[in-house]
Amino acid sequence: SDIEVTGGNIVFGTAGKGVYLGVTSATAANLLDDYEEGTYTATLVTQTSGGYNLDSAADLLSYTKIGRLVYVHGNILATSDNSPNGQLRLSLPFTILAGAENSDRAYTRDAVAVNHADGPTMDDQLWYLEDGAALLAGYWFIHATGQVDGFNHDDVDTVFQLHVNIVFHAA
Repeated sequence: SDIEVTGGNIVFGTAGKGVYLGVTSATAANLLDDYEEGTYTATLVTQTSGGYNLDSAADLLSYTKIGRLVYVHGNILATSDNSPNGQLRLSLPFTILAGAENSDRAYTRDAVAVNHADGPTMDDQLWYLEDGAALLAGYWFIHATGQVDGFNHDDVDTVFQLHVNIVFHAA
């Protein structure tokens, strides 16, 4: 029979409990046992050394985690640099799942650095979701050659914004 709650919330008496969805018996793949939403203070570093100082009024990104699925969105503002050297790397609130046969490795266009003048003309920014890491790594898709190359510190000005709207599976 159905369970009806007419007032209040469902609260489990101990941690680590969840709800099995879409099945009539306990199947691990159907257990929803994690939900979280909040913000985190992002960091923007470069692969070799250094990074960017973010505006303290524009350094938070929002996230919602439903099971292993994580949505991250927001806008951060780099206001100065700290001797950056190498590929841009944005922190994430959770480590990306290391899936079988690279099933959770992907490029996304869902993060965009704006208000900068130093990047290649007419090429697309890509951000790489690398399994086993808690970061996005920046790349360029170069239209003329079809190649992918690092999105590096010399591809942005000292001051720029990064808009983020990504989805990934957490470990």
